[in-house]
Amino acid sequence: MPCSSALAPFVIAALVALGPLPAGAQNNVAPPPAAISQRAKLCQMCHGRKGLPTVKNTPIIAGQHESSLLIALQEYRNGARTDDLMGRIAKNLSEDDMKALAA
Repeated sequence: MPCSSALAPFVIAALVALGPLPAGAQNNVAPPPAAISQRAKLCQMCHGRKGLPTVKNTPIIAGQHESSLLIALQEYRNGARTDDLMGRIAKNLSEDDMKALAA
């Protein structure tokens, strides 16, 4: 289990409350940091500020290739990878959100 199950409802509620990224940010190859910063802060709850986990048994995402991170998020969303928390988080992310987070 990558992150505490107790955090799951809060992380998911925050993702839903944030809604999709602003339209301008979705069209940029590299979105402005402010456009994705709130969603990235949610990732940091388990994966740490610099991709180094603060929660035991959470994968290290620091140093991962952008394409690997994007594929992982897509696989969590479509069920090819399974994890209760990451699956629910990924289902609430648009493709543009995933690209921005992976970047």
